Amino acid sequence: MEKTQLFVKFILSWWDTNRRNFPWRRTTNAYRLLITEVLLRKTTAKQVSSIYAEFFKNYSTINELAETEVDELEKILYPLGMEKKRSKELSKIANFIVEEYNGKIPSEMDKLMDLYGVGRYTASGVLCQAYKKDHAMVDTNVIRVMGRYFGFKSSKKRPRDDPKLWSFTTALIPKGKCKEFNLGLIDFAGDICNFRSPKCDLCKINEYCNYFKTN
Repeated sequence: MEKTQLFVKFILSWWDTNRRNFPWRRTTNAYRLLITEVLLRKTTAKQVSSIYAEFFKNYSTINELAETEVDELEKILYPLGMEKKRSKELSKIANFIVEEYNGKIPSEMDKLMDLYGVGRYTASGVLCQAYKKDHAMVDTNVIRVMGRYFGFKSSKKRPRDDPKLWSFTTALIPKGKCKEFNLGLIDFAGDICNFRSPKCDLCKINEYCNYFKTN
């Protein structure tokens, strides 16, 4: 089996048997997914999980979030840190969507990226998980796996801004399987192909990996 096909098949299998269980992974609600992706920045999934239920109980719709005072948001976001910045960001996003899109979360990349503080990764996460569009979710973990397994080397100072890397990763996504592939890849990167001590001996596709062959 070709190296690329084997990789894709393996990642889908990883998702089936080793996926991490977070509440936002069990929804296709675009509002919840957008807000969660914003909350996950510079914190851990465990921390976001700790406030997830309470947050969406208090603010079940984007209209409710838009109507909420920033200082009230700060209290619920306190466990995540940077609560002042996060609360202002969420308030700006919610109010813009209510005013410009009548409370409906956009399903187009350019419109999502027009939202305050929303970049390609967050926009892609919403498009993939809520709208089932085949967009890659390229974060630091994915960049690492692409570099190790395929030997992909970006010429950009910030690889996450490299359109070639995004195109390369997007081309791997099996049609209609963006969520399974993207999240399976992220989980594999965290569990096995991690930054400090990759568990190469436990990886079932290590014989095809550039990094394993040279290290």
